[in-house]
Amino acid sequence: MSAAVPLAAALLLGASATAVGVPSTPASLGVAAWPARVVVAAPGHTTIHVSNPGDDAVVVDAVAWGYALDVRGRPLMTATGHWLRVAPARLKLPANGSAELGVTVAKPRGAAPGDHAALLLLTTRPRPGRRVVARLRLGVVVVARVPGRLVRRLVVGQLRIAHRPQSTVVDVVVANRGNVDEWIGARRLSIRLLRRGAPVATLWSAPRRLLARSQGLVRVSCPRIVHGRVTAVVRLSRPRDGVAVLRRTLRLRL
Repeated sequence: MSAAVPLAAALLLGASATAVGVPSTPASLGVAAWPARVVVAAPGHTTIHVSNPGDDAVVVDAVAWGYALDVRGRPLMTATGHWLRVAPARLKLPANGSAELGVTVAKPRGAAPGDHAALLLLTTRPRPGRRVVARLRLGVVVVARVPGRLVRRLVVGQLRIAHRPQSTVVDVVVANRGNVDEWIGARRLSIRLLRRGAPVATLWSAPRRLLARSQGLVRVSCPRIVHGRVTAVVRLSRPRDGVAVLRRTLRLRL
């Protein structure tokens, strides 16, 4: 398999169906797992709960993968993840039933202190005798936190602008130079637009996660009614330990 395989947002790959013989509609699949993301001090152990709210029994396979995010925050499966162990590797869930998966997190060999993310991928097995083969995949992110000094440090880089029919999109390059995963919430990063010193608009970012030791784009949308030359004041709260707010001022043409 390739080094990185796209995984749909929110880690839900959804049900894929392949017709066999005469097409028919498969019974709905509704497997759920929680928590969706868990941080474990490595070495350590955690428990993942899996439930089947459907009316038919379902078999679920659990496999560990490496995990990453692309520059826009879309999840990727990678070839690593060997430091994650799950038992049992296969669950049979009765109708409206639930079960638990035990996850053992080893300390990744040679890993630096901080967060190292992996993915526990859960895949349902096709039900026998069905004319439509359907599978549901969902993922749980398991973060191994290696002991040591934790460093939080976010750095704001360039702004990339793209014009669209209804809005102007501004992508802010943010680098996570720390060793802890960071959540950029909707109110954590903003852009205040000024023209001749007077405020024009305040724009708020779409939320996304930045993994430790990575960088990505944080998206901000601006209505097309705002255009021309402006001064943009980028504001990022809690960029690093001991600093409440980071500000960067740029000249833009929207």
